[in-house]
Amino acid sequence: MTTYDDSRIDTQIWTAIGTSECPEDFRTYLRHRPIGATHLDEALDRLIALEDSGTSGESHYAEAVAAIRELADTGDAGAQFHMGKVLDNGFGVTASREEADGWYQAAVLQGEPRAMVNLANAHASADRYDEALKLYGMAAAKGAGRATYSIGRLYFDGRGVEKSIARALQCFSDAWEAGEPTAGLWIGHLLRVGNGVRQDQPLGLDWIEKAARAGCTDACARLGNDYEYARGVAKDLSAAMEWYRLGAEQGDVDCQKCLGSLYLGFDGMAKDGAQAMTWLKRAAVQNHAVAQRILGLTYLHGLDVVRNATFGQKWLKRAAELGDTYACYLLGKEMLRAGEDREGAVRWIEKAAHAGDAAAQGALGLCYRKGDGVAVDYHAAFKWIQLGALQGDPHGLYLLGWTYYAGVGVDADYVKAVKYFRQSAEKGHAGGQARLGRCYIFGEGVDRDIAEAALWLSRAADQGDAEASCTIGLMLLIGDGVERNPGEASRWFLDAAEKGDARAQYELGNLYAEGLGLAKNEEQARVWMEKAAAQDYADAKEWLNGHSQRELSLA
Repeated sequence: MTTYDDSRIDTQIWTAIGTSECPEDFRTYLRHRPIGATHLDEALDRLIALEDSGTSGESHYAEAVAAIRELADTGDAGAQFHMGKVLDNGFGVTASREEADGWYQAAVLQGEPRAMVNLANAHASADRYDEALKLYGMAAAKGAGRATYSIGRLYFDGRGVEKSIARALQCFSDAWEAGEPTAGLWIGHLLRVGNGVRQDQPLGLDWIEKAARAGCTDACARLGNDYEYARGVAKDLSAAMEWYRLGAEQGDVDCQKCLGSLYLGFDGMAKDGAQAMTWLKRAAVQNHAVAQRILGLTYLHGLDVVRNATFGQKWLKRAAELGDTYACYLLGKEMLRAGEDREGAVRWIEKAAHAGDAAAQGALGLCYRKGDGVAVDYHAAFKWIQLGALQGDPHGLYLLGWTYYAGVGVDADYVKAVKYFRQSAEKGHAGGQARLGRCYIFGEGVDRDIAEAALWLSRAADQGDAEASCTIGLMLLIGDGVERNPGEASRWFLDAAEKGDARAQYELGNLYAEGLGLAKNEEQARVWMEKAAAQDYADAKEWLNGHSQRELSLA
């Protein structure tokens, strides 16, 4: 097994950035990660503190690169390798493939195995397999297990060599013996699926566990996912958490994100908001887009943390800027809710819609229908709503039913409306269930059927749909297909009214005013009428106006 000493490089970097006020310096250090780096925890703490405070000072990583270059110019092979790595990845400087390869080559001439592997990777990426295999072979001869593993990957994929699972497996075995933990993950994978070897799932699982314990964080993430989602093993969230933790503590951002998500308690695990925030934030500050999105939602909804809309939008925007499609949609939706830059909000929603997000497509259609952040365009509204529905999205199907019901961008067609309301309803969408129920009441696009109406309205109401509760209240109030029962109707109206349904607020106010189904109470009648009027409900306004005039005439 080949060993390396990067202590001098680590010292040079930390000397340059240790007192920096620039978050990117510490983010870059965590990515650069010299072997044996002694400041990883401190760098992560500094990065989190700077992100929380919003501080963004001048970067000093270029100073670290200058110090490494000075050492490399003296002929130090390790420094030459790190110069190649710096220029390969753009650590503190502009990335340059040509300059990186030049430094790698200088280190190769001095027998630096890591430089051989990285230069071989560059050749393989450019389909120069002869050069890649030569360099991998040189590094493997020096005991670099990573090189032997990489040869195995070429045999597995059939790139530059004839595909051979047997040769790949032998390379993985040799790489494992040379100390490369990722090779153990691949041996385990091949055994579990029976690819090129007799299938043996327990032995495959054992290999993946050995790889994880040997330091392969990809194996930790794989095991965590397997136990969380019951992939080839019985579901065990405690086991998932322990494997994620093993990877997270070694700095793996995927494991940190998954561990933080489990601590939010959405899948039966005990909730621990402090731990959730700790691990999600560690991944988020290192630009893990999904962790940023989850962190943003955590702040927006106050999930075991003080609600903070500013922080919520900040992290959603960071995720969106990294290309997270769902974050683009959520950011636009939140900006619309907050009444901020409606045109900018629609641009984020549109970006997600163009990327194929069904929820964003439906939301964009609504924006075109309402003229919210864009000019009213019913045809565009129909197009985007239809695209979302074609993906089978329950809300998209509901919206498509609504466009046919209301004739938005297309001729009104109750039969088609019912078709899409039903598809949405059968997928459990409360709005689709409520609308389908109303269609059965009024015989719109379907034969009138009060029993079916009650069935779908009850399902919607059970999910908290206010319109469904109000509609059931109206059926009970007027005795449409059911025995008239104003008292029971008042309970349904109250349920809907408390959820903000203006019609229900008006009807409840009327019941109080008339003493129908509950004790007469003019004060409560006015309270609910005023709530309905505040939502511009015309009948409530008329009632309030009439009662005000009557009170004046009696004064």
